[in-house]
Amino acid sequence: MKRKLRLLHRYLSLTVAALWLMQAVTGALLVFHWELDDWAVAGPQRHLDPVRFGAFLENLQAAHSRQAVKSVYASGGLPGRFDVLMSDPGGATEVLRVDGEGAVLRQRPWDHDYGHIGWLQFATYLHQTLFMHTAGNWLIGLSGVLLLTNIVLGLSLAWPRAREWARALVPVGAGAPAAKVYSWHRAIGLWLAIPALLAVSAGIIRAYDDPLATSKTRVPRRRKRPWQPRPHPPAPPWPRRSPRRCISIPARHLPHWNFPARTLRGLRFACGRRTTCAGCLAPRSST
Repeated sequence: MKRKLRLLHRYLSLTVAALWLMQAVTGALLVFHWELDDWAVAGPQRHLDPVRFGAFLENLQAAHSRQAVKSVYASGGLPGRFDVLMSDPGGATEVLRVDGEGAVLRQRPWDHDYGHIGWLQFATYLHQTLFMHTAGNWLIGLSGVLLLTNIVLGLSLAWPRAREWARALVPVGAGAPAAKVYSWHRAIGLWLAIPALLAVSAGIIRAYDDPLATSKTRVPRRRKRPWQPRPHPPAPPWPRRSPRRCISIPARHLPHWNFPARTLRGLRFACGRRTTCAGCLAPRSST
């Protein structure tokens, strides 16, 4: 059984080794691709001037009426550099690298004309999708799953016994060439197995992030009914009460138009309507 697992581990590695090597090289390169991309762009480095930058965006939109300024991002490398993305009705996007005052330093296609997008953007698409869009995401994720299972398989084959860890973690320096190669292979695999498992697992999640997000079942929206005013129930009539029960005659030291209400909204109850009538506020006859 162990011999079959060793053969499976060997031939699976040889079959997909080219793809894994390409992923490793481009992935290591893309760690610093923002800085490398900014260093490759010549031009002055100016800090952000909101007034001039806003005027530049307005003039850019006015000069390119068939394109729309879709988004603005910081370049991620040098401070004072920004990427302005413009898309046309056909879906093609152009990216402009500008400084903080709105001076255009470079203009390139973003998601089309792959021969002129630049070698760093080319490496990005190659690493993420193999220029196959969603199908490339699934293929890259599948290769990550194979790599993950291959690492687990190799770790199970190289796992030493209880008292052999010291010898397994330190490769031998003497012996036949095949024994030396196997010793180094086993030691490197044991040392780097856990970091490799974490890195590959994160890569698989990242590869399947966009396809799974776009393939979610969308809940159909309910059709909105035309708005209709909600009928209000008729207001109940105010109870007819005697003004004498609702208000009090003001004292002699108070103004004659000051009628203290005995109950809440007493004057309204007294008149039997929603507004206070002027008859309730008639001046008191002097005696």
